[in-house]
Amino acid sequence: MRSILTAELFLKKLIRHYGKHTVYTDGALWYQEACKSLGLIMGFFMKIIKALSKELFNILKIKLRALMIIIPFRKRECSLEHIQKWLKAFILHKQNILN
Repeated sequence: MRSILTAELFLKKLIRHYGKHTVYTDGALWYQEACKSLGLIMGFFMKIIKALSKELFNILKIKLRALMIIIPFRKRECSLEHIQKWLKAFILHKQNILN
């Protein structure tokens, strides 16, 4: 659940580990209030950076889904050795195509 209290507890853990720094967010209200109560400076992601990062992660998800479709080791009885051999063969095949 997203709330000011949750954000404040999360930020307190970060401060404990890394010290006080500027917090960059998408401008959600709970982070604004939590930063204010902890005395942190708050910065906002520019919309273009936010849009580009979302697009990058969408592309990554699409590529991973495609990989999961073609991977032949989705069965439970598949061994780690079989997975390693398949990945080596796949990489060698891709290298041969590119050369």
